[in-house]
Amino acid sequence: MEENRTKASALLTCAGTLLLIAGVLMGISVRIAYGGMLWAGASTMFFAAYNMKKEGN
Repeated sequence: MEENRTKASALLTCAGTLLLIAGVLMGISVRIAYGGMLWAGASTMFFAAYNMKKEGN
């Protein structure tokens, strides 16, 4: 079970990173509000990954 939490945490971190990159690109190219929404989603992914890793330890 511990291995599944570690993999899920790594996948959430990867998804958060991709969402953060997309937010930066959307903020630059389209509008800062769209980028802000994606940044909020990325921070949620990072927070979920952190809590999942913290719960496992």
